[in-house]
Amino acid sequence: MSVRRPSFKPDLDEADWQALGDLAQAVVTALAFVFLGLLVVELAVPLSDAWATRVEFAGYVIWAIFVVEFAVRLALAPDTLRFLRSNWLSAIAVILPAFRVLRAARALRVARGLRVARLVTTTGRGMKALRRVMGAGGVGYVLGFSVLVVVLAGIGVTSLERDQPGARITTVPEGLWWAATTVTTLGSATYPVSPEARVLGLLVMIYGLAVSGYVTAVLAVFLLGLREHERAPNEIALLRVEIAELREELRTANPPLTPGSSEEP
Repeated sequence: MSVRRPSFKPDLDEADWQALGDLAQAVVTALAFVFLGLLVVELAVPLSDAWATRVEFAGYVIWAIFVVEFAVRLALAPDTLRFLRSNWLSAIAVILPAFRVLRAARALRVARGLRVARLVTTTGRGMKALRRVMGAGGVGYVLGFSVLVVVLAGIGVTSLERDQPGARITTVPEGLWWAATTVTTLGSATYPVSPEARVLGLLVMIYGLAVSGYVTAVLAVFLLGLREHERAPNEIALLRVEIAELREELRTANPPLTPGSSEEP
């Protein structure tokens, strides 16, 4: 059952709301890219305690802005349940960082599981940011998002595997190579060994299959377009021949009248 309530919008006209919404979207999009950069630095770059604290603090500040933005959109939504169903991944991305400050979440296994969930939700936020910038469904968007998946999956699997016994993915270049070969469905001799990294690997494999299907569809459309383009001149030429033949038949069936001739026999 949907939960509906009266909205409490300030007295602004449509143009003001549009300008305010565009500004908020631009700020959130820029912060999403900054948040992605902070995650990459946190997982891939060895930091001193001081710099690690700064990066973590910056991440919490941006997360607080995301919480406010999500809360405002939730408050303005006429249908709460429908909004949550449409933005469930964003809701998880907003709630998830709160568990990092809890003492119980600092246990090794829980922390590793939260890291996988954080990678997934951050990837989803990056997907939305790319969609706002590049539009959805285009080749450029799919290529950009695939690069984002490779980078985040590569550094994510490296951070999960680095301290595991028998791990083959212990450096960022190895992680990026594994992610790239997995997304492109080529496969690699390296593979993750920890349960959390394997869950991440399964998600990357699923995305790789989806991208493979998309590439196949794009190539099919492109080749069909080339075929239609090659057939078009021939079809136009045949159409012209048929038109000329029709004209000739009409001329034969209805010869022009000569002076002095009568239409009646």
